[in-house]
Amino acid sequence: MADEVDVSRKLKEIKEKTKAILESDANSNFIVDILELSETQDEVVLIAFVRSAHKIFTTFSSRGKLISHRQQKRVTKEETSQDPQDVFNCWLHEKYLLTLNRLQDLLRVGSQSVKEFSLCTIMKFLVEEAKQIQKSFHFFPNILFRQTCDVLFDGRYSMKNCIERFDEYLEYDDVRFYVLKNLAKFLEDTSNSKASQSQFLVENVFTMLNLVKMKEKDEDLTNPLIEIKKDKQGDNEKIKHNFLELKQHRKFFSSAWLGFLALPLTSEVHKKVLLNLHSDVLPHMTEPKLLMDFLTDSYNTGGVTSLLALNSLFVLIHKHNLDYPDFFKKLYALFEPNVFYMKYQARFFHLADLFLMSTHLPAYLVAAFVKRLSRLALSAPPSGAMLVIPFVCNLIKRHPSVQVLIHQKQVGKLLLDEDTGENGTDPHQGDPFITDEPDPAKCNALKSSLWELKSLQTHFYPAWLPSWKCLRNHSVLKKLTSRSTLMMAMTSYSKENAKRSQHRMLTWSFKFPRELLVRACQRDGFWNRVFIFVSTLSLRHSSSCDCHSE
Repeated sequence: MADEVDVSRKLKEIKEKTKAILESDANSNFIVDILELSETQDEVVLIAFVRSAHKIFTTFSSRGKLISHRQQKRVTKEETSQDPQDVFNCWLHEKYLLTLNRLQDLLRVGSQSVKEFSLCTIMKFLVEEAKQIQKSFHFFPNILFRQTCDVLFDGRYSMKNCIERFDEYLEYDDVRFYVLKNLAKFLEDTSNSKASQSQFLVENVFTMLNLVKMKEKDEDLTNPLIEIKKDKQGDNEKIKHNFLELKQHRKFFSSAWLGFLALPLTSEVHKKVLLNLHSDVLPHMTEPKLLMDFLTDSYNTGGVTSLLALNSLFVLIHKHNLDYPDFFKKLYALFEPNVFYMKYQARFFHLADLFLMSTHLPAYLVAAFVKRLSRLALSAPPSGAMLVIPFVCNLIKRHPSVQVLIHQKQVGKLLLDEDTGENGTDPHQGDPFITDEPDPAKCNALKSSLWELKSLQTHFYPAWLPSWKCLRNHSVLKKLTSRSTLMMAMTSYSKENAKRSQHRMLTWSFKFPRELLVRACQRDGFWNRVFIFVSTLSLRHSSSCDCHSE
């Protein structure tokens, strides 16, 4: 009860003193009292303080009594003025700075509503500062904005929710430009310090970079937060308006991403970065080749990380002439049984098909991939078989020299042969293909045959059998691998089976039983007696019911 009374008293005091300040400059000393009242953890009081600060300083700014950071620097270089109004303006500016510091502190430690309210108030102050300075040119108060950015990137606190609230301001071209510029500078300053090891630094920076959406051309940069006024003197606008040049945006965008990727990324963030790096980052980099080391290290990591790095590596190899040694050897090693159970299997097979599309690849290399996939299909789920069959058919169609695997004649009997009997012979016997060989050049794939696909002809899931028939008649092979086919994963297979009717009649015997009890009675005297006993009970029950009815 006492706390509620204290809160009500503080709210009333803030409201009354704010009103008094707005009525007369003589009451400006109440600003100090309002700042003291903000030293609390109560959310209601803090929101009242933020509202009061906004009213007070926007009012003084509209009256021309609040000087900005830029004007304050010019005043300090000159001799101190003895004019009472100048003295009051300097004092008011000091209180304004204290208020900004308090708002930035609330960004770190306040509740979520207080954080968002404080952030929006700071951005409103930023616009007010720009209005006071701007006369005949565009001015962005980056001193205040950089301090705010430093708070948002502070690795000691989780600012993810606050940065997501800041997303609406990133639609403005000048805000986005100075965010990238300040972020690049921030990462440069923290790269060699202990701040780079802060707990939430990677999360905060990645959240901000992930929200930045770059434009495609200079003509799209037409939405600034601070209004642009044309220079009456006819000076070059590009010198004053750097944020209107897409080249400048890309410069700081590249610096920010390179600085971020130099940080020690967690496994989760690493995967999220690779997920859209090829589409959201590489096209806007000034030098995409600078990401070669990061991508090659990611590709060498193995597992899901290697799969996700393939997209960006594909862009660098095909568009920027990246020379990657042993690329196909490492791609061959990624084809493991667990690839059919990964979340990004459709993307992986699509990219692998693109890498193996060139007709200049040697036959032994393509045969190694065909054989490896065919062997994996034996233990793959049905959705895996749906991926393997079109993939193999496409490789054989694209590389005719690999069709020898269909007609290979060997000493041992293989299941691909028509005259192979069902004698239980292990198909691995006599197969020269070395499954455990990591080098596709040494696995002897061209000496083997595709007996694995012949074995899959008896698979319990018959939906992929029409695709298998293309191997029986290689003269009518078609390009079966498509984006829609590759997108069929285990989830789609499960959904398809879930749609089937679950209430079907179950078959208990080969023929529907008729007069089972009567025939049993004829065969067995015991059952005959049971039948007579049950019949007698039913007759007595029916006769007793007739008597009661009468």
